[in-house]
Amino acid sequence: MWDSILGARLNVRSELIKLDPTNNAEILRQPLFGNPSILNSNGSPLGISGLREGNAFAPSGCSRVKDLRNAANKEWKSLTEMKMGHYPSNKSSLVRITANIPWRPDELNNRIQAGDWISKPDPSLCTSLDWIYYVFEPHRGTAKAIEFKKITPSGLIQATTHTAITLSTKGYRPVRILSQDKHSSTLKVARDAPTLGKSPLIYWIFETGFIQELPWDPGEWHWQTTPPLGDSPFFSYTIKRGYRNAQKPKHTPSMHTFIQGLNLRNSTTPQVIARIWHNSRPRKVGTLIWIILNQGLLVGT
Repeated sequence: MWDSILGARLNVRSELIKLDPTNNAEILRQPLFGNPSILNSNGSPLGISGLREGNAFAPSGCSRVKDLRNAANKEWKSLTEMKMGHYPSNKSSLVRITANIPWRPDELNNRIQAGDWISKPDPSLCTSLDWIYYVFEPHRGTAKAIEFKKITPSGLIQATTHTAITLSTKGYRPVRILSQDKHSSTLKVARDAPTLGKSPLIYWIFETGFIQELPWDPGEWHWQTTPPLGDSPFFSYTIKRGYRNAQKPKHTPSMHTFIQGLNLRNSTTPQVIARIWHNSRPRKVGTLIWIILNQGLLVGT
């Protein structure tokens, strides 16, 4: 089922452009399979076009670059470390996967870079990320940064000072911050230095989690040019863009045709649908799978 859903996702006619990662945190959260940034020798993403590495590795919890990297020795993990059987197919798949990842494991560290927004869990609250810092100048384990504090449960953050402080960056990792214009309500990924004082911008922490742990990252996608609309950030999706996309001819099969393509008996189709909406599956996950299988993206999402 996982393999079929991944294949359907890649066949969706989408107006989204995948952006290359800009720092190590974004690299570590990169999906191993179905990712146009990690290609087989035949030019197709890993896990697609007959080489089904994802069938064995994804169910074993190895689905992202960070899952394959051994942080202790800065090498790719072995099958033993991933608690996977030493079958010939697994061995050849692991060699193929690691050979096609365009980043070296010894280069993927938690080094803080200028322009990062960083945080770390509050020891008294276990996992809460209440203090966030924008890094101006990192230097050997410390950094000059602007301090922000989360002031609402929804993730709104506010600067506590307008001057930079010196911060020990040990234990800190990048988080995704969004900026929103107070007047136009325009929302986008915050990549520039924060504007303080009488700025029209307010800032939010996205998903209250580290970038490399995010199941989905809005900073990874842009909408491509759809005349008369130019390319734009992910959150700039509009009804007009959805209308323009809907006018384009679609070359993807219907839900019925797709299920038939799985070579399932008609009596099996209800079982497939039942697995999508099973009570053990979170409703938002089932909804996403349903949209993928229907080769559609809801207008306004």
